[in-house]
Amino acid sequence: MKQKYFYSFLLILVSYFGISQTLDQSNAPVSIGGGSFTVSPTQDIGQSFIAGLTGNLSKIDIRVGNWGSAFVAGDFQLRVIQGNGYGGTVLNSTTFSITTSPIADDYQELSIVLSSPVAVTSGNSYTIDIKGVTGTVSTHGASANYANGGLYFFNGNNAMYNSYDLWFKTFVSTPSPATHLHFDGADDYVDIPKAFTSDFTIEYWMQTTATGLTGGQWFDGSSIVNNEVGGVATDFGTSLLGSKLAFGVGSPDITILSTTDVNDGTWKHIAVTWKQSTGQMQLYINGNLEASTFGSTAARTASDFIKIGTANTFVSFFNGNIDELRIWNKVLWPSDIQSTMNCELQATESGLVAYYKFNQGFENVANASVTTLNDFTGLYNGTLSNFALSGSASNWKAGSTVVTGNTCTVLGSSDFVTENNLKIYPNPSTGIFTIESKEEITVKIYDLVGKVVKAQQMNVGINLVDISNHAAGVYFVKTFGVSGNTTTYKVIKK
Repeated sequence: MKQKYFYSFLLILVSYFGISQTLDQSNAPVSIGGGSFTVSPTQDIGQSFIAGLTGNLSKIDIRVGNWGSAFVAGDFQLRVIQGNGYGGTVLNSTTFSITTSPIADDYQELSIVLSSPVAVTSGNSYTIDIKGVTGTVSTHGASANYANGGLYFFNGNNAMYNSYDLWFKTFVSTPSPATHLHFDGADDYVDIPKAFTSDFTIEYWMQTTATGLTGGQWFDGSSIVNNEVGGVATDFGTSLLGSKLAFGVGSPDITILSTTDVNDGTWKHIAVTWKQSTGQMQLYINGNLEASTFGSTAARTASDFIKIGTANTFVSFFNGNIDELRIWNKVLWPSDIQSTMNCELQATESGLVAYYKFNQGFENVANASVTTLNDFTGLYNGTLSNFALSGSASNWKAGSTVVTGNTCTVLGSSDFVTENNLKIYPNPSTGIFTIESKEEITVKIYDLVGKVVKAQQMNVGINLVDISNHAAGVYFVKTFGVSGNTTTYKVIKK
């Protein structure tokens, strides 16, 4: 769209809305000394500069005036050219109109918003060129005080390169540091090494409005984090199956589904666990257990690679955003998942084998060089494939739910009674104990003489048991698992 500019005394009634801009290059003395250079349909003026910021050049200010009654209302053109001089690629051409004369024998600042932002890189040279299309106006050529470029006139003549510099300012909108990665659902994926064959927990944040492929197993859906290789194999993975999150293991193929729709456009935290000794599989959405069953107990040896955004078979692709992928070689407790899902890990946690923060590149700009997904444990970097790495899709993005730099605190374990499938805390307690279990159990609490003071059924996850109406002292907690195993723990009521 062509821009129109109107003047009233010394005020330019032009505003630029919606973009946070930073003044980058400036040759803007207060004095009107120097030379007046006329731009018209037969004469142009140019100025080279070196960008100091990397970002999007969005606005350029110049001084215009009416010296010697030379002004003719009409259209003008501003071009941005790659390099120092006129030999490079034209990166932008913006047409604007000046319909009212500036005041005579003086200058006024004119803000020109580019028709589209120009990606500039710190340290690279660019040239501004201004000419009349149907209009004529004076521009201010200040004394040669700008060190990073020079003046051009009459389509690239540099005879006055070292004598004058155009009065100008450049404004750059600097992009936001990225926080996650967008997958286009067509062919984007990341390849990461698999560093485990036994127990695991896989966590990540996802956001999508897409509807996944459908079927009866996880590998029928649109792959999100997937080790699937095809056929009967000891693989595993997660996918978007319709509107649900699917988690499955192979040999034999067993899949469980979330009860929550995960494609409503809001960020969802996903956690899936598998225990080799029992084959138990669990699926959590936003820290809440939504599905659990028992699957294969065979080691996960089908492939040494995990794909993010597709599977090793490349038959389906995920359309949406992914952030904060964490891979553990143990089954996390529900409380561990809940207490750390909204913050960044320290990358030194026990059992953490790979950790991808996705805090790389910049939002929606050219990120062609950012093709490695960093593992913050330092061992298992991933490789991006087929991403556009420019624009608003198939690129690094900003705005995920986990805030960069918000690091999880380290929790001590001295107040926990912990066994393979059970955690009791706090211990000692004033009477209310939290019992966290990885399977359904029956709990009986005995006093020192062997009397049952409490009996309670417990679900997978976090449960509370209250013996605050009993005397202070030592008690024994006996658990009965679904397999018939029993375990006894000592707790103290203060």
